[in-house]
Amino acid sequence: MSCAQNTKSDQEGKKDETIISTPLHSKIIGTWKLISAKKIINTDTTITKYTNTIEGIKIINTSHFSFFQHDLKKGKDSVPKFSSGGGKYVLNGNKYVEFLEYCSARAWENNKFEFTIAIKNDTLTQTGIERIPSLDVDQTIIETYVKTNNNNTPIPVIHSFEDKEVSWFSTKGAASIKGIAKFKSRNEKIHFGDQFRIELMPFSRYTEERLLKIYNNKDSGVVYLEDGVPRFIPDPEAYHQTIKTTCNEKGEFEFTDLPDGEYYIIAFMIWDQKVDTKITNKTGGGIMQRIHLTEGEVNTVELVNFN
Repeated sequence: MSCAQNTKSDQEGKKDETIISTPLHSKIIGTWKLISAKKIINTDTTITKYTNTIEGIKIINTSHFSFFQHDLKKGKDSVPKFSSGGGKYVLNGNKYVEFLEYCSARAWENNKFEFTIAIKNDTLTQTGIERIPSLDVDQTIIETYVKTNNNNTPIPVIHSFEDKEVSWFSTKGAASIKGIAKFKSRNEKIHFGDQFRIELMPFSRYTEERLLKIYNNKDSGVVYLEDGVPRFIPDPEAYHQTIKTTCNEKGEFEFTDLPDGEYYIIAFMIWDQKVDTKITNKTGGGIMQRIHLTEGEVNTVELVNFN
């Protein structure tokens, strides 16, 4: 559903219809992430990929649907984007009809739109025609969705990030950390060197909860890039205000002038690997460890995921 054009006039009222039980009904219920939308108007075709600049979801329960789309720059893009809508639906076999009761583009309200749907594994494809003569809208729309999971939608963090909880982190102290970082990928390749980044962050309840959701452990853990890179909500800027350094060619690193306190240290070990002569992709992962520093201490750590 587009629901993103300017208003002209309202349409006639919709009929009240009842959901018809169908084998697809249980499969369609859930939250779906919009991956792509193909819009065909006469001979013109526009394809929108919902990846790095814009995203959308559709939520379907036993009787109603809703959808939301927005740009990923919080409306600060050159063309800000936000649209939403919802209403009742009828599903009969693979024939899916949306009755649009609410829409941010108000002239789209009070209309129905007929689609054909197909569900394969975790992918939903919705194909149909959006036609509103009073708005001069007549277009074929093909939308592809995937069922949401922790890899394609933000993970909620319950604890708030409190500045006062980490205020000590910006002070100077006499403690230091020396360490080495090496990572073995899933294909048994070991990498280390001066291209890898190490980050140091202060303990907070927000950080503890967030890292627990990533590493499944509060104190230490390893993740692989192939398992996905989660996003979180809220994602405060202050969380990313870390102390950063890079390894040397031997994989060694050092942090100095640190105040005493509770820290998380994370090695980001990501590199390109060749799939064939023409294609490369990213591999590697991250290693996390929780450490405590006392005044004047030199703490030695190994961020290594193999024996």
